[in-house]
Amino acid sequence: MTNSNIAAETWVVIHAPGRLPSPFAALRYADGRTYGYALEGATYELVRQQLPQGGVRRERMGTDDPTIVEFWDYLDEQQMTLEGYTYTRDHPFVPTVGLSYELHYGYVTIASGSGFATALIRADGLDSSQWIDLDTDKPLEPAFRALVVQAYKPL
Repeated sequence: MTNSNIAAETWVVIHAPGRLPSPFAALRYADGRTYGYALEGATYELVRQQLPQGGVRRERMGTDDPTIVEFWDYLDEQQMTLEGYTYTRDHPFVPTVGLSYELHYGYVTIASGSGFATALIRADGLDSSQWIDLDTDKPLEPAFRALVVQAYKPL
């Protein structure tokens, strides 16, 4: 797989239907080397959960390998812009039930819109389906529940 637009550290999610043990995998490009993994029977969702936190999704380009589903770039400048927040680079976000948080998802695309996504939530449970959006006092929208929390701060 050759790509001319790989950043200093980039993860890509690939889908190759004939590939075993799983058609889905993630590969990490850093320091001129390629690292990867695949779990037998891994689905897209399982592979996405294995990516490190703090990445910024980048669009595919015409020169990219056709098996690449998406790119995630990890750039220290972007990760350091939110002072006072806990970043989830090396651990998943696990809320304390009953506390409220400001969540940052990084730059995302939802439906036809793109931008930096944030949410103010109250954690009524550990699962994102049990998080209440403080702006609407309703469960957090499914589009936000599908995103990976990049940084958070208790309110």
